[in-house]
Amino acid sequence: MSLRYALLGIISKKPATGYDVVRIFKEQMVYFWNSTHSQIYTELHKMENKGLIHHELVIQQTSPNKKIYSLTDQGRKDLVQWVIDQPLKPAKIKDEFLIKTTAFNVLTVEDMIKLIEDVIEREKKY
Repeated sequence: MSLRYALLGIISKKPATGYDVVRIFKEQMVYFWNSTHSQIYTELHKMENKGLIHHELVIQQTSPNKKIYSLTDQGRKDLVQWVIDQPLKPAKIKDEFLIKTTAFNVLTVEDMIKLIEDVIEREKKY
């Protein structure tokens, strides 16, 4: 259910295409929430059917047409209600790197540096 509210939060800042929503989600939320491209588009469709968002169809001559999604009053109300009323669950962070850091005491400095460099490279991909 949190995916819905993450998407509403993105769209609440400014109207966006589905492509923009996916890009923003991957850039800004990848560190604490994950979702696939298809899950995001499926949720956008569900949100529109529930009246939380609506789209404006932009007809383009040289590119495929695009939908620009905006928050409805009901979507804004639901988002605010969720933020205010929904209790926070304990945070879950699963990262193998964090587990590996518990073994730094048995590694050489070179091994630790290599591991940190690997994490930096991993994060650059996102």
